[in-house]
Amino acid sequence: MNSLLLKIKEADIDVKKGSLCLIFNLLITVGILIFKNFGTMYVISMICLTSILSFVSLIDFKIKIIPNELIVLAIILRGILYVGYIFFTPVEVLRLFINNILAALVCSTIFFVGRLFRMGVGAGDVKLYFVIGLYLGLVASFNALFYAVLVMFVYAIIALITKKMKMKDELAVAPFAYLGVLVMFIFSN
Repeated sequence: MNSLLLKIKEADIDVKKGSLCLIFNLLITVGILIFKNFGTMYVISMICLTSILSFVSLIDFKIKIIPNELIVLAIILRGILYVGYIFFTPVEVLRLFINNILAALVCSTIFFVGRLFRMGVGAGDVKLYFVIGLYLGLVASFNALFYAVLVMFVYAIIALITKKMKMKDELAVAPFAYLGVLVMFIFSN
C-alpha cells in the first residue's frame, strides 16, 4: 500500500484530482450504461472496471507506471462480483467466467508478445489488459482494444503533426485503454 501512495504522490495526484477523476468516470459510465439499459450486475462490474481504469490512467499518464496494487484490487473486485452474478444469474455465471478467463488470457498474451518483441509494451500494460479481458469478455475486449488503438493512432498523428511528440516518444497505454472501453460502451448493443 505504501508503494501505491508513493506512486500517487510522485504522479502529483491529490485528493481533489483523484475525486474529480472518479466523479467524472461515474457520471460518464453510469450515463452510458443506464442509457444503454444494461443489467444491474453488468453496470456494477463496469463501474468497478472504469473507476479503476480512470485512476490507473491518471497515474500512467503522469509517470508511465501502472500500479500492481490497483491491478490486484481490480482482480479481487472481479472475484467478489462473480459471487453477485451467482445470486442474480446463476445459470450464466459459468459461461461468463470461462469467457472472461479466456479473454483475460488472450488479451494479456497479445500484449505479452508485444513486450517480448520490444514494441513499447510494458509489464503493466500486459496486466492491465488481463484485467480488461477479465471484466469484458472476449468480444467486448477486442472491441475495446480496437477503439483504444484507433484513439491512440489519431492522438499520435495529431501530436506528431503539431510537434507535441516525436516518433521515439512513448505513449501511456492506460488512458487509451480507458477511452477504448468507454467508446466500446457507446457502440455496443
